[in-house]
Amino acid sequence: LLDAAEKKIVSSQPIHPGLKEQTPEQLIHELQVHQIELEIQADELRAAHLALEESRDQYFDLYEFAPLGYLTLTHTAMISQANLTAAGLLGVERTNLINRRFRRWITARDLPIWDQYFINLLKSDTKRTTTLMLIRGDGGLFPARLEGIFRTDINGERVIRVAISDISEIRTAENALLKSENELHRALELLEAITTGTDVIIAAQDPDSRYTFFTQSYKEEIKRLTGKDLTLGSSMIEMFRDTEGKLPVAVDEWNRIMQGENVNKHIEFRDSDKSRRVYQVLHTPIRDAQGTIVGAGEVAYDVTRQTLLDEKLCETKEYLDNLITYANIPILVWDPEFHITLFNHAVELLTGWKEEEVLGKPFSILIPDSHMEPAMDLIRTTMKGSRWDSVEIPILHKNGEIRTVIWNSSTILGAEGGTIVSTIAQGQDITKQRQIETEYKLKALEYEALNETLTEEIIKRNLSDTTLKKTLSLLNASLESTADGIFVVDQQDKITSYNQNFVTMWNIPQYLLESGEKQMVMNHVLPQLKNPEDFLANIDDNLSHPGSESYDMIGFKDGRIFERYSKSQNIGNTVVGRVWSIRDITDRKHAEEKLVGSIQEKEVLLREIHHRVKNNLQLISGLLDMTRMRTVDISTNNILTDMMLKIQTMAQIHTRLFESKQFGKISIPDQIRDQIAALSNIYSHKGHDISCEIHSEEVFLPVDQALPCSLAVNEILSNAYKHAFKGRTIGTIDITVLEEGGHIKITIHDDGIGIPDDLDISVSNSLGIKLIRTLVQHQLKGSFEMNNDCGTKITIDFPIVLEET
Repeated sequence: LLDAAEKKIVSSQPIHPGLKEQTPEQLIHELQVHQIELEIQADELRAAHLALEESRDQYFDLYEFAPLGYLTLTHTAMISQANLTAAGLLGVERTNLINRRFRRWITARDLPIWDQYFINLLKSDTKRTTTLMLIRGDGGLFPARLEGIFRTDINGERVIRVAISDISEIRTAENALLKSENELHRALELLEAITTGTDVIIAAQDPDSRYTFFTQSYKEEIKRLTGKDLTLGSSMIEMFRDTEGKLPVAVDEWNRIMQGENVNKHIEFRDSDKSRRVYQVLHTPIRDAQGTIVGAGEVAYDVTRQTLLDEKLCETKEYLDNLITYANIPILVWDPEFHITLFNHAVELLTGWKEEEVLGKPFSILIPDSHMEPAMDLIRTTMKGSRWDSVEIPILHKNGEIRTVIWNSSTILGAEGGTIVSTIAQGQDITKQRQIETEYKLKALEYEALNETLTEEIIKRNLSDTTLKKTLSLLNASLESTADGIFVVDQQDKITSYNQNFVTMWNIPQYLLESGEKQMVMNHVLPQLKNPEDFLANIDDNLSHPGSESYDMIGFKDGRIFERYSKSQNIGNTVVGRVWSIRDITDRKHAEEKLVGSIQEKEVLLREIHHRVKNNLQLISGLLDMTRMRTVDISTNNILTDMMLKIQTMAQIHTRLFESKQFGKISIPDQIRDQIAALSNIYSHKGHDISCEIHSEEVFLPVDQALPCSLAVNEILSNAYKHAFKGRTIGTIDITVLEEGGHIKITIHDDGIGIPDDLDISVSNSLGIKLIRTLVQHQLKGSFEMNNDCGTKITIDFPIVLEET
């Protein structure tokens, strides 16, 4: 190695003139500065890498489940990217959006608006907003706000980023606001009419109930209600005599007024055309200066519309309350402090608690202790705007039973539209379905045993028939409730059973299934497949081996992917048919492909980073080695050697990371072996024959611990090579690495001259001891011991830091 290094120096370019003019101390200082810079860069690269991974995960979550739909369009308005929210708003699968023109989801009336809007986006990089009516996948329409901006992506392609939000609720709110404004204008007009005394429905009667005053508007209302013309002196009793059911009430109220009471109430009439009219009427006694009642005053106004509206609102509120309270699905509402504010009847049945027992209580009373932390973490996310979509959270029944429930949630915003005031969630109890899925195979065995029992106990046929019917009903319910498509044929290829999921997944006409002929169904299925030959080959293989099981995946021409599991249907030991279970795994396969691609990109990036850091460290190590070999001063040579070994240790770490398939772990025994080889190369030419023995099983450390651990071991071994065997040419260093109870214990024991008895390592100012103490106690959070035991024995002990998932 020495000869090879000398030859490399001779063949390499001459040393830079500036380096020749520097003293060894200046070179050492400059190299130390570079070393620290590289360590800082390495720390920053690790931190940046972790931050990048965290930001990537957060970005994907925020992008996919954002409250807005996000689309990326090409310069020809072709959709190249879309998040899940955009697909949900448009009511189609995301795969049906990609490489489609956005125009197809815009109503014909709004297409000119879109065309002009898109042209304006391409002209500048200013964000622009427009409102269009969009078409959902089921043909429904909804108003949407589009916010778009022109950008150039990393490939230099022109793209348009568009955010879509459903403003249906905003439009509804605007209409309600307009309606409220109209009501306000009507009230203002009525107030103005009352103050001017022209259109107010006002009248006065004397003690004999004869009219002494009325306004024109009052006269017109009386004409409309009774069909009679009102004049001064007319009797109120005579005016309302022919009004059905109103006269006795009017007389009773008149008597109460004449006794000094004020009467304020709603009065309802039917017009001549039988239309309903409601009035708010105030009757008050009129007194003279002495306080004697001399008549009655009447002020009324038509509140028919308001009454009808109030009744409609009450009816709607009652309907919604009943709908939520008595809905078949559990519905819960909680506030930002996670206190329950609504608890419907279905949740009472699910939990055993009554509404009045839980209102105002924390949500956590419904969560089993064994699931408390993950469940509460999910609940807290709802107050940050997250929505649940088929999230599984167990619910604790009052009797201690745990029910499995799938939840969907939505946030409820305050009046200003920006603050989350509560969350509503609806659930589905799937405990029985899970039990059915878990016990499916056991049920099959039970059915077989039941058949044997039926054969042996003929005298109990009626009871057994009833049990069989219940069991078959449960099986049919299980088949229909499973997410898989089920298809069953007998040995003669006649269809004996199937579930609705099978019909939907393959889009099979009902008449084909009702025919009972498997071949007719296959003729419908085969044109949909990419490789119908493979599909038929699997079926033929099952026919050749009736008792066999098979599994394969099926590719469709439209891009869908199904997995197919086939098993014989047996009665006892006799094969009577075959059952196919088919599941749509298209989304799962696409997600797996994207995940693999993303991981491969990150691996390439990490290898490149470690490769560059390794090369830089090796370059510095080479410069130090060249300088060391040209330095005649022993002290300077030793310092350069120490620095070179430390840098080589760091370079070895990055070499292992570059070459390893596990970026986050370093093999400590292998690393120590590399360090021993490097030290032997340095010190063997001085006549030393020092043997090292390593006793260790395979022990791995994360990168953040492997580097300080290796530096500490390097310092200890360097000291042993340099100082432990003074006056000797032969020595032994024994190294033991143990992993026990989550701790790493490394013991390095040489048979050299030992250390002075009065040396206190806790206060020693020795640079080597201070460096080891700093690395072990401050970076590794461990302990460091040194004592004489037939030589020097140094032990470092520190806990393993578990990697965060």
